[in-house]
Amino acid sequence: MKWLTRRFEGHREVAGDRAATGRRGEKAAAAYLKSQGYTIVERNLTLPGGEIDLIARDNDTLVIVEVKALADPGDGFDPIIRVNKDKRERLVRLADAYCRARRLTDTPVRFDVVGVVFQGKDTVVRHFPRAFDAQGRRL
Repeated sequence: MKWLTRRFEGHREVAGDRAATGRRGEKAAAAYLKSQGYTIVERNLTLPGGEIDLIARDNDTLVIVEVKALADPGDGFDPIIRVNKDKRERLVRLADAYCRARRLTDTPVRFDVVGVVFQGKDTVVRHFPRAFDAQGRRL
C-alpha cells in the first residue's frame, strides 16, 4: 500500500507541473497575441461544460483560443494534433454559449490554436489562426 501512495503523490506532482506549464503557456500566448494587435477579452473562462483558455478580439472578430503548452517537446510537438475532435467540438459549444450569454450572436467567431514550447530559457510560440471551423473540422 505504501508504494501506491508514493506513486499517487508522484502523479500529483506531475499533474501540478503540467498545470503550471499550462498557466505559463497561456500567459505567453496572451503576450504573443497582444504583440500581434489582439485584445485579450477573457482568460481561463469556465462555463458549464468546460473552459476556454483565451478569448481575444482581432478587429471585429471574436477569437476563441486553445493553448497547448509543453515544457519538453521530446521528439516533436504539433499543437494542432493535440486538439482532438472532442475538444474542438466542446470549444465550439462553449463559444456558442459565450456568444449567446453576451449577446454576440452576430459577431464573427474564429477558432485558433497557440502552441507554446518552453526549451530551457527560450519560449517558442506557434500561432495557428483558423485552426478549425464552427463544425469542429480542422482547416
